[in-house]
Amino acid sequence: MDNDVIYTLTDNAMYQKVLDETVILDAQTGQYFTLDAITTQIVDLINQQKTIKDVATEIFQSYEAPIDMITQDICELVEEMLAKRLLKKI
Repeated sequence: MDNDVIYTLTDNAMYQKVLDETVILDAQTGQYFTLDAITTQIVDLINQQKTIKDVATEIFQSYEAPIDMITQDICELVEEMLAKRLLKKI
């Protein structure tokens, strides 16, 4: 996956924060996708039109984890959300 690509939520993705979680509803399929606090932070950063590389750098500054692991986790999240048609490339 190219870490310099910018993604954003699709038009069908309805995004709602509920306490420490976020729920994304695909308005076309009615399927829900739930995010915990960390993945909510990642999606918030992605939705600010930041690259995966930029998102990983910001998450790295907040958590004690290797940058490569953070980047891999972000890529897996992005791939899953792309497959569910909740994200798109800009």
